[in-house]
Amino acid sequence: MLVLLGVVTTSCKKITNVEVVAPVDTGSLKYQLIDGSGKGLANIKVHAYKARQFENHYYIEEGDYSDTARTNFQGIAFFPTLKPATYVIKSNNIPLDRMHYNTTEYIQVVAGLEKSGITKVTDFSGLVNMKLITDMKPDSKLPGCGVALVEHPPAPWGEDLRKALDAAVVTGISDSNGFISLKIPSDVTYYTILFSPDKQVITVLNSVFILSKGEVRTGSLHAGEYEDALNNK
Repeated sequence: MLVLLGVVTTSCKKITNVEVVAPVDTGSLKYQLIDGSGKGLANIKVHAYKARQFENHYYIEEGDYSDTARTNFQGIAFFPTLKPATYVIKSNNIPLDRMHYNTTEYIQVVAGLEKSGITKVTDFSGLVNMKLITDMKPDSKLPGCGVALVEHPPAPWGEDLRKALDAAVVTGISDSNGFISLKIPSDVTYYTILFSPDKQVITVLNSVFILSKGEVRTGSLHAGEYEDALNNK
């Protein structure tokens, strides 16, 4: 008897499981605030605004939504999930050495990447160069006069100008030619107080100003009201 044996073969296909990964549509930002010596500034609130654009300029409007974070002990604020865009990074009223600084930076966030930025707060400053004059003649001068700049609007000191003087963010004394230079935070409004070195005469001037970052303001300051008070002491 002839027996036929059939051989049955089975074809096996290898199945590969492919994990579908969703595209990354956010980026992150690590932003550090430091003082003039490079030390991180802790517990500062940082705002990240998605910037509006007009031609080649970026800006924000009041009421625009912002993501916020606070700096850690190293001065770093971390934003883990920001949509790709150019952001305006702002911090306001940063206290440092009796002054308050406002900072603004522009940083572009890219999907899938961590961007980083470092801001030295003291770079957001301007310089005031003043000559104190006693009348409107350009060759007049007032040496040895104290000048104090106080953040505006002032606290409710009333008529107690000594308290206003004590709250000044920066003070100095005019030199023999009546000149004085003061470095102050930018984008902060100040008013001016003149005072005698013994602080017995204190006069508030109607001189209110604000500087932009890096601005050098040079001019004359009429101190006739102070001189009158000094002569009548």
